[in-house]
Amino acid sequence: MDNSNKFKIARQALGKNQKEMADLVKVAHRSWQGYEQGTSVPGGNVLKVLAELGFNVNWFFDDGETPMFTEPRDKAAHIDMVSEIAFNDKEATARRTKKMEAVSSLLHKAGEAVESFRDEIKEAPVDTQIEALTEKLKRETLNRLLAEDRLNKEEEWIMVPQYGDRLSDGGGSFVENGNEVVGHFAFKPKWLKRKCLSGKCAVFHVAGDSMFPIIQDGDVVLVDMGQNDPKEVRDGKIYAFSEGELIRVKRLSWEGQALWSISDNKQVSPDRAIDMSIFSLIGRVIWVGHEVW
Repeated sequence: MDNSNKFKIARQALGKNQKEMADLVKVAHRSWQGYEQGTSVPGGNVLKVLAELGFNVNWFFDDGETPMFTEPRDKAAHIDMVSEIAFNDKEATARRTKKMEAVSSLLHKAGEAVESFRDEIKEAPVDTQIEALTEKLKRETLNRLLAEDRLNKEEEWIMVPQYGDRLSDGGGSFVENGNEVVGHFAFKPKWLKRKCLSGKCAVFHVAGDSMFPIIQDGDVVLVDMGQNDPKEVRDGKIYAFSEGELIRVKRLSWEGQALWSISDNKQVSPDRAIDMSIFSLIGRVIWVGHEVW
């Protein structure tokens, strides 16, 4: 016998139509139709009502010789057993509902018409609804959520470009990657606006030890590229600059008409006057970051 047909047999045994039976077990008319058609399975609360009506709930799912009704002396114990199932089922349903609400919330957040979609699948089992909603989220709203997430991050952080050029605090290094942006560093807006007054900053890696211990080989430096006028160089401050194809990071200081490049580590790179015919000021170093070993 088709087990789903047993729900029809049980209803007829009570002399009820489908609507009356649905009201009796406290479910929607369409839900009870699903039980009789075999497209859905009743939850613990429905089984508890059926047990209270005298039915042996095992009969609905057993292909064997389980009796349709419980013996009067066994009814109380049977109801207790089904009540425990209903309680556990209620907890599981609550967890599934909470998960589905979370998924729906994400869809609402992404601007999707959730209710119309849920109407299409509302007769499916809860787990199926969750899966369908989740797939819809992945398929139709992932890019939108990512875009929204990026906007949120942009409000909290300013992404500063990192250029492929490696500044040398040794003898100099070639500009290998031109102006290619190879990544970004995130800084808090309030801090960055206080430090980078021009609003035009960039991050560079450093190679060499001529500025040791302030700047070490492998460090990254934040450069305010708005401070790029040689006439406004502040004596003793650290700058990034180029001489022809070489780019460096040194302290700069005017001595009369000559601009001098000054190293902190004289053993690696002595101080010297800069050839202004091939000089270009990139900007002033305003922050140094390095790993701790």
